[in-house]
Amino acid sequence: MPAIADGVAIDAFRQPRSAMERASREAICHHFACDAVDVSTLYDACSLLGVRRPEERSYLAVILPSATLIRQNPEKYKASYN
Repeated sequence: MPAIADGVAIDAFRQPRSAMERASREAICHHFACDAVDVSTLYDACSLLGVRRPEERSYLAVILPSATLIRQNPEKYKASYN
């Protein structure tokens, strides 16, 4: 996964900047739904990832907005909270 530079804010509500990014994020959300990964687990994983650790920032930048998208569209992604 590509590294995200220090100083770049990771925003849970950041909108995709391109159609390709939007499609990728939606695919990730569908994979989470198919694997029955609930929203609470995604947010728990985010809380364990270190914002200051470069190798973890990339994962946080993918998981956090995806969890938010699932939470905002519960019917579409079969959101669950366990």
